[in-house]
Amino acid sequence: MTAQCAQSNPFPSDQCTFWASKRYQELAGCFVPWSGDAHSWAGQATGFGWVKSDNPSVPSIMCLQAFVQGAFALGHVGVVESINADGSVETSNLNWQPHPKEIVTVQHTVGAGVSFLSSSPGTTGTGNNPPSSGPGLVLGLDPTTWEGAATAAISVAVLALVVIAISVFFIFTA
Repeated sequence: MTAQCAQSNPFPSDQCTFWASKRYQELAGCFVPWSGDAHSWAGQATGFGWVKSDNPSVPSIMCLQAFVQGAFALGHVGVVESINADGSVETSNLNWQPHPKEIVTVQHTVGAGVSFLSSSPGTTGTGNNPPSSGPGLVLGLDPTTWEGAATAAISVAVLALVVIAISVFFIFTA
């Protein structure tokens, strides 16, 4: 079965699931096609033709089950950016505690309650593409999408209005 890919990112932009789908698409060209919280991803992947493994690859999506290695009740997903010599993995993550709404790199170990998802078997990727960053992505907003562009335009408009209001204040109080 060929792995299915979504046409766009189906997850809320402030969640770890959004980042994992977005970052995986940047590295492997495939958005996650299923829905649900992080703890359900490992159980859904094979039904969409994805490979589920106990062994990491770059790129792959690391799935932590509930309460594994610091994940909360809904689990956690991140993207494997590199594999260390000791077998641990470096993952990029959104909303990894204690960093809400931030993209951070975290080291995780392979073991119980940890699985890795890939849209193609034997994916090796380079892992040398650093995660996108910048003020928009800290909030989970990508300025290359319609939603991100609209939010950026609104932010610029509000800033312009503040500058105009301050200028008018100084003109009339001078």
